[in-house]
Amino acid sequence: MHKAARSVLPPGGRYADGKAVTMKAPVAVTACLDEDEADKLPEVELKIDGSGVFSVSVGPSTKRTLASAHLTSPEEVIFAMEGVL
Repeated sequence: MHKAARSVLPPGGRYADGKAVTMKAPVAVTACLDEDEADKLPEVELKIDGSGVFSVSVGPSTKRTLASAHLTSPEEVIFAMEGVL
């Protein structure tokens, strides 16, 4: 996940190279469209910075990870997210 987050939020923040970081529409949106329609969707500027993103490992506690938090089951992820909302 760290690698994926770095591709979206590069070191230095959203404006590290002087321009905003943008992102294409996710597969959940483009999967229901024709390829031509999906290609026409504009990229959107990300409004979140690195301080709003954190990594979580889900699985056994013996699993090696660089994540900043650890949960043992998908149910714990849902419970934690309910607390945020």
